[in-house]
Amino acid sequence: MRLRLMMLCGGLAALSVAALASSSAAEKALPIDRLTNGARVRVAFEPSIVAVRPLIVHVLMDDRAAALGMAVSEDGLILTKASEIDPIHKLVIKQGKETHPVRVVGWSDAHDLALLKTDKRGWTAPNWHTGADPTVGQFLITPGMEKTPLAVGVVSVSRRTIEKDETHGVLGVQLAGVEQAIIEDMFEQSAALAAGVRIGDEIKRVGNVAINSRPDLIREIAKHGPGETVVLEIRRNGKIVVIPVTLSHPFGTFLSRIAQQNRLGGEISRRSSGFPTVIQHDSTLKPQECGGPAVNIDGQIVGINIARSGRTESLMIPSSVVLEVLQSFRDGKLPLLRSTSPLTPPPPPDAEPLK
Repeated sequence: MRLRLMMLCGGLAALSVAALASSSAAEKALPIDRLTNGARVRVAFEPSIVAVRPLIVHVLMDDRAAALGMAVSEDGLILTKASEIDPIHKLVIKQGKETHPVRVVGWSDAHDLALLKTDKRGWTAPNWHTGADPTVGQFLITPGMEKTPLAVGVVSVSRRTIEKDETHGVLGVQLAGVEQAIIEDMFEQSAALAAGVRIGDEIKRVGNVAINSRPDLIREIAKHGPGETVVLEIRRNGKIVVIPVTLSHPFGTFLSRIAQQNRLGGEISRRSSGFPTVIQHDSTLKPQECGGPAVNIDGQIVGINIARSGRTESLMIPSSVVLEVLQSFRDGKLPLLRSTSPLTPPPPPDAEPLK
């Protein structure tokens, strides 16, 4: 209890310094390492993640960081974020310098959770929080592989349902014919026009995905949301041109600007909506830092971080729901994912490698 109070006071003191520093325009800007998620603040919460750190793994797809994961059983059951991985690609877990192959053994599409199995044994039992949900304003700490937490934040919205956002980004173009994705016309203030796409351009690739027809292009663009930037490979006058395009909102420029602002702090998760039960907090996580646990200041696991959903919004599945999913797996009620049904494209060539 004494340690908990000391940590809480330390965290609150750091936050108080931030508040006081902003009270006068004449004062110097607060160093970034003293902000809520700054290095000095995160150091104060190191004791909270000591017990859970040995359970954390990086999940790699084709040797690149896809998500975090956590061991949930002694015999090598690993929990992670489902939509960031695809079993048709090579999947391994990495912990320190060790790597171990894994296979998908269970899948919860509703909660975007996947269960992986590794042959590595000897994991310790997770210390789950089995009481009430963390309340608004309560600290949440996200551990990684290092001594210092990845992020520290507070609960901003209590348990709720996030409906699936069916809105997808648009290029704002009209295509000629069906056999090829050739630009026939562009709308005013469209994403394509703003990026420098021209009438007569033929789109050959979106990211790593080859485009061979009009339906291919429509299908691929529909996978991306407003404000998301895609890289188009275009054939123009016999030459290949590469153009990044920030997709616009189908309902106008105002909503397009909002979507872009929502991504100013970094990319949001591939799946960031459509969750039956989540708790929102203000930790700043990268998409590949989701899939692992969040703990309270006592070191108990209060949930699994499942998505970066906005500039200062991350979503966590409460521990009580996660435990229900694990029980469903043990009861044989959690379906297996067919290895012939790819969920995601291969990671792009410029995806962040694991260091």
